[in-house]
Amino acid sequence: MLLKVHLFAAIIYLASLLAMGGLAIPLLRRKAPEECMARVAGILRFYHPYALFLLGLLLMTGAFLLTDLKIAIGANFFTVTYKSLSLKLLLVFLIIFFSSHQFFGVGLKLTRANAPLELRQFTMPIEEQMKVLRRLQVGTFLNLALAGGALYIGWTMR
Repeated sequence: MLLKVHLFAAIIYLASLLAMGGLAIPLLRRKAPEECMARVAGILRFYHPYALFLLGLLLMTGAFLLTDLKIAIGANFFTVTYKSLSLKLLLVFLIIFFSSHQFFGVGLKLTRANAPLELRQFTMPIEEQMKVLRRLQVGTFLNLALAGGALYIGWTMR
């Protein structure tokens, strides 16, 4: 059951990365810059907590699955899983690192710059916002590639 939850969360996470970076951002970039940024900020207010929840779910279910795997393999655990597990954990660390940068660095700038006027803490020129949006899209594709690699390695570890 736990493996199914882990795989389901991984597939949903990959699909949401693809939808955000490959569909939502390119479609919104076709609109006028002000409208584009307002809509992106609205999406990010939902998307980033949702993606953070999925990452947390993946991390916790993966840790529980790893504990069960340690028990099943026993004393030879590290000799059996060293290469694949090390690479997967490195990819997961990079995913969390880059996602945190996207959530709290890049995305937070966009949402704060497009907050309602009474709540806005600073202003950012629209040209700068479009550059930040491009960074967000590139980061999303980077996370998609890393997450796909981690899913592949995890699948081959089964």
